[in-house]
Amino acid sequence: AKSHQVGVPAPTAKRKVIDDSYHIALIVNFTNIADHDRYQEDPEHLEFIAEHSDKWEKVQIYDFEVE
Repeated sequence: AKSHQVGVPAPTAKRKVIDDSYHIALIVNFTNIADHDRYQEDPEHLEFIAEHSDKWEKVQIYDFEVE
């Protein structure tokens, strides 16, 4: 991962376009798709999932590209 951030929903005013249904957000930036693909199979990443997946009901992913 090139960088990462962890946060919670901001206390902004409620609007239809805002999804604040989550409790914790993790943003991970990658230099390219190959780095992303390696991250998905990284032993530490897989170990984290195995050890902590009982703590979440659902994971929502928003993949996007910035140029």
